[in-house]
Order: sequence, then structure tokens, then C-alpha cells
Amino acid sequence: MSTPQFYFAWVDSDQTTFDPSTMLRMDEDIFSFERKHDEGQVCTLSIVIKNPRIGLLNAGRKLWAWFAYRKANGTVVPLFFGVLVGVPSDMFAELITLKFNARPHDY
Repeated sequence: MSTPQFYFAWVDSDQTTFDPSTMLRMDEDIFSFERKHDEGQVCTLSIVIKNPRIGLLNAGRKLWAWFAYRKANGTVVPLFFGVLVGVPSDMFAELITLKFNARPHDY
């Protein structure tokens, strides 16, 4: 049995189908996360990462992400696909929180 593992991949907005052959990677070192889906609201994902000290909304950067989980039995389950919704409030902190909304890519 393998150890459960999480994956986070920055992707283009049109990569709406999870592809394990290219998306099983950790593009950011995630310290914690919270996935939330309140009734009548869009699903959200908050992740705490080490501050990359670069512009997260710079032109040419990918703003969409897949978040997935590998179960102990080896099965990979995509948990979230969404878009970065803004920059963190404290860009000078060592750890920052990124927030994503699960929306269609053409929203």
C-alpha cells in the first residue's frame, strides 16, 4: 500500500479534464489547504504556500489549477479545478494563502 499523497498543478483554463499523466505533480509546496462548498455557493479552495515572491497574476502565468489526491490503494481522485481569485493580503509574509473558485473556464 502506498502513502496517500496530494497533487497541485497549475494549468491553462482549457485543461478542464484531469489528466493523471501530466497533472500528478506539486507545482507549489502546500503547507495546508481547505476545500469548502457551502450550499448554493461555488466550491472554493484555500491553500497556504511558501511565498514565491513573484507576481502571481503576471501576464503569462497560469491562473487555473487542479488539486488531486492519491488514495492508499493508488487510485487518484481529482478534488478541485478552479481559478485564482486574487492576490494574498500580505505579500511580504513567509507563508501566503491563495484562494481559488471552481468556475467554468469561460465564466
